[in-house]
Amino acid sequence: MASAIDTVSGLAMIRALIDGERRGAVLADLARGRMRAKIADLSLALEGRFGEHHALMCTLHLEHIAGLHEMIARLGAQAEKMMTPCAAQQDLAIIAVARTLILIIWHVLTEGVPHADLGADFYARRSTPSRKPAA
Repeated sequence: MASAIDTVSGLAMIRALIDGERRGAVLADLARGRMRAKIADLSLALEGRFGEHHALMCTLHLEHIAGLHEMIARLGAQAEKMMTPCAAQQDLAIIAVARTLILIIWHVLTEGVPHADLGADFYARRSTPSRKPAA
């Protein structure tokens, strides 16, 4: 019938049920898009027992979902603020990686040898003060 209730059609039907509409045909007529082809089946499926308690439960669930969406938006905005100082560092990191790739390509092409991975800790090992320089 309906694969999700958080569609335009599903939400319209739920809101109509909350508002007191109980006639299956009227509720089914709220279907949009591909659900319009299922109006006859929807009309039958939407006939049934839906009382004030169900309406209250649906209202509470919709309010909870809206609250979660608001929280997600607030967290997203906070994450954006927190990431702003990192943008410049990210640009520098991209430039550093690009420089490394250019050097690798240059060595492979000029020396005619395959690339040999130096390891994930190459730069850490290279910049270690206790490291002895090669003789």
